[in-house]
Amino acid sequence: VFAAFRRGGIGSQDLYVSFNQHGTWTPSRILPKGINSTAREYTPIGSPDGKYLYFTSMRGFTDDSLPRRLTLGEWRDSSQSIRNGNGNVYRVPLSAVLALRAAP
Repeated sequence: VFAAFRRGGIGSQDLYVSFNQHGTWTPSRILPKGINSTAREYTPIGSPDGKYLYFTSMRGFTDDSLPRRLTLGEWRDSSQSIRNGNGNVYRVPLSAVLALRAAP
């Protein structure tokens, strides 16, 4: 799993996967939406037990359309929340990535 900029993916930097099969690397495939977002995803790493993929994402509260303008208090609270766009670590089952090996 690796991160790459501007390859026509979902966001400005997305996560991709390539598999080494019999000494040859398969063409890279973008990881699905939910792992990737319109924000920047980077620093993928597998857990030592091989069960999870950890990665960082710059997802923020302004990534999606807001239904209305925020009040100053709502904006201040959101900008100090966990989804403030300054980066968080996410974890997904590695099986979601490995399933792409068999997909066409």
